[in-house]
Amino acid sequence: MGRPLNKKFFGNRNIGRNGREGIRYVDHSGGGEGIQHDYPEGDDGIGGKGIASYGSIVAGSGWTTEPDASIKKPSLPGGVIAEGVFHYKALSFATTDNGTGYIVGDVLEVDTGTQTTKARAPVASILTVGVTPTISDDGTNYDSGDLVTFQNVNLSRDFKVRVVTAVAGDATVVSVEQHAVWTGAGAAPTTTAGWSASTSEGLVDNNGTGLVLSGLTWGVYAFGAVTVAGDYTGFPSTGVAGTLTSVSPATGTGAKADVTMGLLSVAVTEQGSGYVNSADAALVFDPAATPTNASGVAAFVADTGAVGSATNQENAIIARVYYDEEVQIADIVKQQGSRNYIVIVQSYPGGPSTVQDDEPVLARLVARVPQDIGEYAPLKEMTIRATDDNGNTYFVTKLTARRATLHRDTQSGSNAWLFANDVSAPWTFDSTANGRVIIENA
Repeated sequence: MGRPLNKKFFGNRNIGRNGREGIRYVDHSGGGEGIQHDYPEGDDGIGGKGIASYGSIVAGSGWTTEPDASIKKPSLPGGVIAEGVFHYKALSFATTDNGTGYIVGDVLEVDTGTQTTKARAPVASILTVGVTPTISDDGTNYDSGDLVTFQNVNLSRDFKVRVVTAVAGDATVVSVEQHAVWTGAGAAPTTTAGWSASTSEGLVDNNGTGLVLSGLTWGVYAFGAVTVAGDYTGFPSTGVAGTLTSVSPATGTGAKADVTMGLLSVAVTEQGSGYVNSADAALVFDPAATPTNASGVAAFVADTGAVGSATNQENAIIARVYYDEEVQIADIVKQQGSRNYIVIVQSYPGGPSTVQDDEPVLARLVARVPQDIGEYAPLKEMTIRATDDNGNTYFVTKLTARRATLHRDTQSGSNAWLFANDVSAPWTFDSTANGRVIIENA
């Protein structure tokens, strides 16, 4: 078959995070007790990478309740799932209790949640709350049933009161029909003096004038953009438990809010192993239906090149085998000939990546997407892919230490094919220079 492939191309020189852990594979294809192969358990002898960190964080549209967050399972059999501590930040505040005594510009801080930095947001508008204001000028020509509307340039929503009782044209009892929303800076007004007032919906006439109310009390209506996003590993409380503290100028009390949270960062605590690419190392949030679109891009642990050390992270050839009713990534254990390989696949691809889930399979290279050729077939179908300098991909039908025999797979746009079917080309893991192809690897 030509010069055989070096075992480093299968990741066999990677000893895993926990060192050599024992024999995992015994070949029974020849009958009897079989031949024991030196292929260790755990994540020894596989390609792929561990995850060092996550960057390019996208916060997403936010959560109102904390999701179950994790890192995706690696593709390579025997790989270990990475773990991390997920950190979140505040994206917005939504008022659940107005409180009293606030002015526009007050800065409020979240009281609850597990955090190293508390989130803050300013008050953008305030709302009249509490008891009905007192009448400081009862005006003239009012009738019971008159609706009085107060307007001011700083009101984003008018203040409306109904005259409940009027005596000889004087308003004696009023009730609030629509609370005012104030957006003006500085001290909040305590009276409607200076506001324009108009009368409507009168049962008799609409000529009442001069009503002035005092004793206005204000609570938080809405918040502005978050000024301090905070750093949380446990979400703040919501609803009646979502308490806030006024920190500047610290005049109001009792306001509460729901805080919508987004992803801030992920601190990797277990680097894992067997990860192929960024998509392989995606962040997973449950429930999946939560419309967050939060994400991060994995940076992988660098290979030190120290063969025999757990820091060695040599890439390995990626193979794909039809097994257990699907095409899945396989880990090559040994080359049995120019076209045949012993590989390890996951017998339960959707389950946990453990030694017990991994199965040895004898597979043969084919020039097509692997197909089901029967449960008891002695050889499963397997592919290895190569890419040329124009981005076209090929099935590898034969692989030696220096050359790959190719069969056309997918053309990249209108780019010309650089190799005909059944032609061999030199190959590497990282460069298409000088007529080489890149063998897919991780």
